[in-house]
Amino acid sequence: MNCKQLNAKRIFIQAISLGIVIAIAGCQSPKTPLENLNVNELSWATYTDNKLNYSISYPTVLTPSGSENGEVLFRYGWGVTARVRYTNETDGKKTGAWFGNKPFGKIKLGGYDGEKFIYEHYDGPFAAKTVSYVIEYRGKFLGLEFRSDGELNDIQKTMLNSFSVLTN
Repeated sequence: MNCKQLNAKRIFIQAISLGIVIAIAGCQSPKTPLENLNVNELSWATYTDNKLNYSISYPTVLTPSGSENGEVLFRYGWGVTARVRYTNETDGKKTGAWFGNKPFGKIKLGGYDGEKFIYEHYDGPFAAKTVSYVIEYRGKFLGLEFRSDGELNDIQKTMLNSFSVLTN
């Protein structure tokens, strides 16, 4: 085979691979946007992190995936709709958290005073409008983040209101 044939074969294989990924992603994407679901018609569960001693209720249409450092992602299909983040300022700046953004206002989260941030969170070339509720906790920052256009939907409001810090 010459170089042109090898390149054509490589491009063909990459195109087929991309098509498979797109097809799988399409199968994993929910047909109904989260904000169109009725909060009262959903089943709810509670996620508890015993290391950081917090809990949050979430609709079972979301899939939580926790980590050892106390963070949890709540996925709807492949997208992350909510996240609990536990970080310091240095690491938070590296991962595109709220640091460096002006607070939008004062809040209470889990009984603690904190601040609300609305900002663009960047993951590589992609940006998502993010609303974060942040408190100082155990020498770091604990934040409940929602991917949102600025106004929380009923599901996100229910999750926010359910967040509690069990003990410190």
